[in-house]
Amino acid sequence: VEEVRRRIRDAGPITAGDLGQRVGPKESWWSWDDGKIVLEHLFQRGELVAVRRPRDFARQFDLAERVLPASVLDAPTPTEAEARKELFAIAARSMGVATLEDMADYHRHWRPQSRQPLVAELVEDGVLQPVIVEGWTKPAYVHRDATLPRTVDARALLSPFDSLVWHRDRNEFFFYFK
Repeated sequence: VEEVRRRIRDAGPITAGDLGQRVGPKESWWSWDDGKIVLEHLFQRGELVAVRRPRDFARQFDLAERVLPASVLDAPTPTEAEARKELFAIAARSMGVATLEDMADYHRHWRPQSRQPLVAELVEDGVLQPVIVEGWTKPAYVHRDATLPRTVDARALLSPFDSLVWHRDRNEFFFYFK
């Protein structure tokens, strides 16, 4: 870990491929070597930020203090509970209308025991509003900032990597396919 920190500090932004640690063939799309694991670990901790994606799709990482303004670096870190609550609010705002499971799946929140209390807090705080959706058997919610357009005249081609299509049960309900 320290070797990767030093390399970025000395050489500037790097990709996992720049570390040159792969031995043998990739077993799958997501096969991560040790260098990639270290970069992702430092990214998750907030020590690194992704500065760009070159043409080969690989993220290029740099030290957070070289990229982010001091006001961001000096901001207080939210507690885990505050962060989870905000992720649920972001999911609700992004999805329009969602069930508890939809919101949990949006950011891959796999702690079932903590989901309901989070949603209950967001409802109590006025961030989420319970709604009834015809044909749905589970409670649904909308974010307080949600608006209902009069008409929608738009089309979009979605990537299989788009978070909108990850939750297969939701897709089946909305689009009649799995």
